[in-house]
Amino acid sequence: VDARVLGFATQTREGYSLYVENGSPRLAATGTIAHELTHIWQYRNWDARAISLRYGERNSLAVYEGMSSWAQIQYLLHINEREDAERQEAYTLQRTDEYGVGFRLFVERYPLSRNGDVDIDSPFRHPFPL
Repeated sequence: VDARVLGFATQTREGYSLYVENGSPRLAATGTIAHELTHIWQYRNWDARAISLRYGERNSLAVYEGMSSWAQIQYLLHINEREDAERQEAYTLQRTDEYGVGFRLFVERYPLSRNGDVDIDSPFRHPFPL
């Protein structure tokens, strides 16, 4: 697995920006875009201070990254990129950083839909997702 950062999202006074590495493989870029768009959704819909108070400052990154990783893998499943989704899922489940810890919490609360059902409970439906 290549551990390079393929993208990131930022929030400034001027708005939101999403950056993706030029020349990234198609599926890597697709997953990265889903992950980073989830961060932009979080920036727009969550009160960062309320999230920090609810989960604790040291746990907030796991909440943000866990949900974004969940959304990335769920999106890959929805577009029928099962092999890549399963590879990303296995890799993320093994991680011991905020991405892996957070993803395990999210997948326990919101099991991944593997059959294409989009009418599932998801963290996007809750102001406090965990």
